[in-house]
Amino acid sequence: MVSSRGHFQIVGQRIQVGRIHARKILEVTVDDTHITIHDNGELIRIVPRTTTQEITRIAVRRAPCSRPRSGVFSELCTNLLRAAGHDLGTGLARLARLIY
Repeated sequence: MVSSRGHFQIVGQRIQVGRIHARKILEVTVDDTHITIHDNGELIRIVPRTTTQEITRIAVRRAPCSRPRSGVFSELCTNLLRAAGHDLGTGLARLARLIY
């Protein structure tokens, strides 16, 4: 996940993609020499890989909120999920509260 400042870290390498991509989850492909970043199939950047370190784990964590959560947004997510025909069990209701 991209930070609120527009960067993320992979294999110990910090990559800047711009604030336009802040708080998004991007598709990242790592090969021996380059790291390729896509957003919904659109190429954002290709950066040279600066380390040969092996990827041992994948962890995505939600960036901390820079502003308080809005109950209105949570209601909007819940309403969208209901409109799409989802049964709002505890898992989906919780997901609606977490989406930002």
